[in-house]
Amino acid sequence: MNETILTSKIRKLESNIENIDKKLKKEEESESKLYKELAKIQKKLSNAKTSTSFKSCKRKENSITSSLEKTKYNKSNLLKRKSSELKTLSKQRVKLSNLRREGSKKVEQMASQLYSQSTTLKIEEIEEDIKYINKEKFESKNHDVFISHSSSDKESFVNDLIESLRNRGIDAWYDEDNINWGNSIRQSIDKGIRNSRFCIIVISKKFLNSYWTNYELDSIFQKDSTVVDSSIILPIWHDINKDEIQKHSYKLSDIQALSSEVDTEEITEALENLLNNKVFYV
Repeated sequence: MNETILTSKIRKLESNIENIDKKLKKEEESESKLYKELAKIQKKLSNAKTSTSFKSCKRKENSITSSLEKTKYNKSNLLKRKSSELKTLSKQRVKLSNLRREGSKKVEQMASQLYSQSTTLKIEEIEEDIKYINKEKFESKNHDVFISHSSSDKESFVNDLIESLRNRGIDAWYDEDNINWGNSIRQSIDKGIRNSRFCIIVISKKFLNSYWTNYELDSIFQKDSTVVDSSIILPIWHDINKDEIQKHSYKLSDIQALSSEVDTEEITEALENLLNNKVFYV
C-alpha cells in the first residue's frame, strides 16, 4: 500500500472520530438535560396530593427514565466505535511512519552507493544525481495491480472491477488515470507494469486481437519470467473459452484463471488475500 492511500485512510479515520465526538457531545447534553427533568418530576412526585397527579408524574418519570437508558445505550455504542477507530488510526499511522522510514533508507542507500561508485565525478555532478534520486522517490509510484484489458470491455466488465478494487483501497494502474495528454503510451504502460505487484489480464476475443493488449502481454510475460517460484499474472476470462485462448497462446491458457461471471467483489477479495500474503514488490 502506498503513501497516498495510507494518508487518505488516516484522514478519513480522523474525520470519523471527529464526527463521533460531536455525536457524543450531543448525547451528553441530552443526558444532562434529562437528569434535570428527572429531578424535577421526582420532586413533584413526592409532593403529589392526588392519585391523578401521582399517576401523571409517574408516567413522566418512566418516560424520562426510558429516554435516559436510550441515551446511555447510544453513548456506549459511540464510545465502542471511537475506540475501534482510534485503534485502526494508530495502526495506520504506524504503517505510514514505517513506509516513510523505508523510503528514506532507500534514498540513503542509493546515495551512499552513488558516492562510493563515483569518486571521479565532480561534486556538482554527484549532487545532481542525488537530486534525481530524491525526485524519483517522490514521483515513482508503486501499484498493487496493473489492469491489462481491451477498451471494448470497459463497459461490460472492467469499469465495475475497477470500482470494486478502489472501494477496498487497492491501488490499480488503469489507463484512463495514468496515460495523460502528451504522454508516451509505451513508456506509461512499461512503467505501470514495472511498478505493479500483480497484473490482471482480462482476456476476451477483442483483447487477443488488439495491438496494445498484445504489447502489454509481451511486457507482462517478460516481467513474469524474472520472478522466482511465483507468478504475477492473474487472468480473468471474459466471454471466451480455453480453446479460443489456446489458438493465441498455450502459455496463457495454462494459467489458472477466474471468470468475469464471478462477482467482482469476490475477485477483489481474492486479490486482497494475495496482496496480504506478499509484502514485497516484485
